[in-house]
Amino acid sequence: MNDAPADRLVLLIDDHPERTAGVCHLLPQKSAKLSVAISVTEALHLLMLYSFDVAAVCATLERVSFLFSFLFDLRRAKNTLLLLYSTPDPEDRADCLSCGFDMCLASDHPKECAAAIAALLRWPGSGPLQSGERPPGRIIFKDLTIDPMRQLVTMRGEVVDLTTAEF
Repeated sequence: MNDAPADRLVLLIDDHPERTAGVCHLLPQKSAKLSVAISVTEALHLLMLYSFDVAAVCATLERVSFLFSFLFDLRRAKNTLLLLYSTPDPEDRADCLSCGFDMCLASDHPKECAAAIAALLRWPGSGPLQSGERPPGRIIFKDLTIDPMRQLVTMRGEVVDLTTAEF
């Protein structure tokens, strides 16, 4: 399997402990750093602190629709890829894909969820830039480089650790 580098961040938003444990176990550690939020409130807190490459959301989570507009804003602003799972109705999946989710699964099986997350991490254009690659909107001033699309700041080639609010 072609795994993504471990500096990739994934947020799993699900209140089912067995399912989240299964996804955590099945998603290779070297693929990404996985954070789990068991409520909408916890998810919002983590989304304010960190810039995630993928947000995977269980459709059956209480008040999950409250998160959707926030997640779609992240999709546009930071290129956060969005996965919605546990949506058995084909009409609902089609609507979610039309609204801004990148992938929707009918199943909530941990193996399928982990595989979908790994697939999203492999998508072209997601995650860190390759050496020498320059995205649109990159700002360079002397030794400081700001990449708004990926919310990345470097000084003299070293990554500057910033929270989302600080950025």
